Amino acid sequence: MQQLALLPEDDNVNYILPYRNDQVPMDPMVARFLASDLTLNDIYIVQDWIAENMPNYTGPVAEHYFSDGLYARPLDIPAGILAIGHTHAKGHLTMLMKGDLTIVSRNGKERVKAPCIWVDEPGIKRMVYAHQDSTIVTVHGTNLTDLKELEEELTVDETTLRSMEAI
Repeated sequence: MQQLALLPEDDNVNYILPYRNDQVPMDPMVARFLASDLTLNDIYIVQDWIAENMPNYTGPVAEHYFSDGLYARPLDIPAGILAIGHTHAKGHLTMLMKGDLTIVSRNGKERVKAPCIWVDEPGIKRMVYAHQDSTIVTVHGTNLTDLKELEEELTVDETTLRSMEAI
């Protein structure tokens, strides 16, 4: 497995201490990564590294809910998973129904425990690490019900976005 170039060089294990009570022992490389200061570009680098070096985890979305211009979908994230979501085109609500996550975005890093609700602004891309088995639910304003059309409306083409950010 190729080493992730963003990681600090020292081998001090203090970065693992905040995670010693996790449901699943944290990989030291993930712990070192979460201890680092990250930018949006770093999240893209990690996304590319995961695609090349790790099994793909998309997480099954078991159910989709529609009601009066709202679309909601739950997503289960098993403990020990580092997941990176799509860049969202529109603002939406996110609810952590159960579990414990570290969330990394361009706004910084935050550890949240259920129950918790927050607003994700348009253009946000988040990386999450599940310290425990976790369930999040996102709620989007839309009148669409076709899942392909929903994905096109609610997410941003990251190829275009990444090339624009490089300018």
